[in-house]
Amino acid sequence: MALNPQTGAIIALQGGFDFYNSKYNRATQSKRQPGSGFKPIIYTTALENGFTPSSTIVDAQITIRDPNLKHGWRPENYGHRFYGPTSLRDGLKKSRNMVSVKLLMATGIDKAAATAMRFGFESEDIPRSYSMALGSGQATPLQMARMYSVFANNGAIVEPYLIEQIVAHDGKLLYEAKPSKPNYILTTQVSYMMNSMLRDVVQSGTATRAKALGRSDLAGKTGTTNDG
Repeated sequence: MALNPQTGAIIALQGGFDFYNSKYNRATQSKRQPGSGFKPIIYTTALENGFTPSSTIVDAQITIRDPNLKHGWRPENYGHRFYGPTSLRDGLKKSRNMVSVKLLMATGIDKAAATAMRFGFESEDIPRSYSMALGSGQATPLQMARMYSVFANNGAIVEPYLIEQIVAHDGKLLYEAKPSKPNYILTTQVSYMMNSMLRDVVQSGTATRAKALGRSDLAGKTGTTNDG
């Protein structure tokens, strides 16, 4: 999935292997757990509620009460290690689960869910639990691309569209897309801070392999789950 963040034009999309064998479009219809790819929603909420990229969170083990778990929920980082005082910038750069969970606890589940819906996620796909911090909800690749386009578009969200033009055999223009006007859902300050932190993910974080493309303007986030 590739999306023009300024216009919403879908530049590239692969939804399956053969349309004639299956019309199910995995890029626009298939919902999977986004995992750590969802963490920018948690960090955006934190920045909108008084945190900064240099704010410090203690990366340490905690137990969260859960009526469905006898011993509660004990989230862990990848590698089962904890790193002590950690800035938000480093927490996102290294994808520290505990930083994300504690940010969600500090800002509140309702605020984070509201942020997610502003970015185009559907309410029923957003879990109202602290596991939201680790991307336990559901999203399509298109929804994820649209989310990241906001950070590349100075905080503005646009409606994605597939068809640019339809032209008849005689050259008559039958249809032409009219890109939606940008809707600014983030302040310039929050958008800038998020973009800066997401660039660090590529430059010195979990997405350094993207540097092989030889570009200095890349920003992003890795995400891994056990769900397909």
